[in-house]
Amino acid sequence: ASTKVVLEKALKQVEFVIINTTGYIRPIAAQVLKVLKIRLINPEVIIAIAKGKELNHILDNFSKSSITLYTLKKSVRVRKRSRKERAEFRLKLFRAYFKRLHTLSFKVNSSYFSPNMVIGLLDRELTTLALGLVRRKFNSRIEIIAPPFRGRVSYLKPSSITIPESL
Repeated sequence: ASTKVVLEKALKQVEFVIINTTGYIRPIAAQVLKVLKIRLINPEVIIAIAKGKELNHILDNFSKSSITLYTLKKSVRVRKRSRKERAEFRLKLFRAYFKRLHTLSFKVNSSYFSPNMVIGLLDRELTTLALGLVRRKFNSRIEIIAPPFRGRVSYLKPSSITIPESL
């Protein structure tokens, strides 16, 4: 449902939107989620990048719809990355994201927040303005670092992601 909200907001400002979904297609629950997401956002075009017929069980649901379907073969140059490689790549992206920072402080009533936790900085409409990183917790406040952003923070959304202090 959040994809639909973001899509509708984006379409007020641009002519078209490209949505790149995850490669999560197993187990059956993942397939159902993909089909439901496609039905919810109702795209004009789907470009599927597949290895063999692995996406047929999803795409077959839309073969008789008005959606234009394109299936491309996965490049032979694509290789599966190890868990360690993916973690290192994410850390590299976080480092780049948090390169230009300023410090903010918020009063919180919750014990959810912990040092090095990535949090969402949301406005009144629950739109994410930026990601922040909790630096420290003291009394009933948290101090975070975040890149510059526009808008006023109304809500802080905790996540399950923590970043090593070496960031």
